[in-house]
Amino acid sequence: MTEGLPNGETLGKAVKTRQERRARWQREGERTIGQNLAMIGALGWTIVTPTLVGIFVGRWLDARTVGARPGGRLRACLEQDPSRMSAGTILASVPLGLAMAVAGIAFGLVYFAALRRTSVLLATGSGWMAPLTFTASRIGGVIVFFALAAKLGAAPLMVAFAGFLSARAIAIRLVRRSS
Repeated sequence: MTEGLPNGETLGKAVKTRQERRARWQREGERTIGQNLAMIGALGWTIVTPTLVGIFVGRWLDARTVGARPGGRLRACLEQDPSRMSAGTILASVPLGLAMAVAGIAFGLVYFAALRRTSVLLATGSGWMAPLTFTASRIGGVIVFFALAAKLGAAPLMVAFAGFLSARAIAIRLVRRSS
């Protein structure tokens, strides 16, 4: 009966952990609805706020840089992309694509390491300033990195994003392996 469970625990250890959790629940009781809502709200605001700020800043920048029409700069860049996406230019940009894939992986590994550090800081309850700094730095870094990749064209942007997603898969495997 001491065979390993899927997460690597032995049965005896799993039973002991379960008993400790139950004893703590009996001592402390359930979390209040307010605590549950606060937990959900804190997570939600870390996603919603940067998204809304990004939308408003992007629209404000578009209105300031290309006349008064929102999205004008984006449309201007998209008009240039068909010429950059022809077969001849794609083959000529293989070294750039490889460089962007490596940059995407490297940036992604740094990004997800900072994300893990942020979650550790939040879990240990070490204040709000350090997690806020890590979160703002991560979001700012992503904006700058992908904006620079987008300046190089659609293909480098997609390759950089593929590298970034590959780094996510690597980070998840590393966390699972260390747990």
